[in-house]
Amino acid sequence: WWYRPFQYFEKNVQGIVPRSYHWPFPWPVVHLSRQVKYSRLVNDT
Repeated sequence: WWYRPFQYFEKNVQGIVPRSYHWPFPWPVVHLSRQVKYSRLVNDT
């Protein structure tokens, strides 16, 4: 079922479509932070 949409989108592409893709937008600062906050689960039984 995916062949027709890809055929439509690649119809006017001049050249070879690459196999590796990159995210076109910069990652938010939240994802670049190396700080990890942990929460502790407490079982009060």
